[in-house]
Amino acid sequence: MLAFLMHTVDTPAGRIDVSSLPHEALMEILLDHLDGTESICGPVDNRADLRHWRGVVLNDGTSEVTDIDWFSMGLTGSLEVQWLPGNLISLDASNNSLDGTLAFSALPQSLAELYLNHNQLSGPLQFDNLPPPMETMYLCNNGFTGRVDLAHLPQGLRVLSVATNTLSGPIVLTTLPTTLEHLSLRCNRFSGTLDLTALPQSMQVLHLQRNAFVGSVEVDRLPGSIEDVRVSHNPLTGLVWIDRLFVNRFYCINTKITVRVRSEE
Repeated sequence: MLAFLMHTVDTPAGRIDVSSLPHEALMEILLDHLDGTESICGPVDNRADLRHWRGVVLNDGTSEVTDIDWFSMGLTGSLEVQWLPGNLISLDASNNSLDGTLAFSALPQSLAELYLNHNQLSGPLQFDNLPPPMETMYLCNNGFTGRVDLAHLPQGLRVLSVATNTLSGPIVLTTLPTTLEHLSLRCNRFSGTLDLTALPQSMQVLHLQRNAFVGSVEVDRLPGSIEDVRVSHNPLTGLVWIDRLFVNRFYCINTKITVRVRSEE
């Protein structure tokens, strides 16, 4: 049955509606593109029933997959996300050796959590058609390249980390989702100037260190919720006045920024 499905979906004349396939069939096709899956479902030629797969959570009383937790499973190969079950809510495949590119537009439209940090994924980050429910995305410590457009992120996004990749180009921080709390762009090759005057009022953590940002930064209009702002190791310049309570929340090591603390009156 699976061999027939694989042949059918790979031929133009035999394209089928992926949403019509049972979740177990989808999961088997997904694993056929990966190596090191024995710890998840047993030998390839004698896989266990989906109910017994390691790290897979099914909706009560059904065979519908809602959560996948394959953290540090020793997996290699490509993650063909078009085979992920359509009702999936959370996927954690971090700390493996997955490679290849990621088709963000093919992610399940129900997906709210995506953890793919610490892999070997590459290619561009295309954020213009992410699942609307997405709240958390960790894509750090991979090999993603190119520019990043943050203008069309899901409106309920709370956490986004693309740290430690090879991303480049300017970054616009004035149109972020109003719900965003944590944004990490550190350790890339981003450049251009920084506008921190219109960050979401929900923002708590902003990590921009170890890039190539230039110019001065204005911190007078940072949201009151902010707890940790890091711009260290960038060729930034200028004079920054901060309140005493903000001294341990603003980090600008190895820049040409001069920091002055306002006196309390």
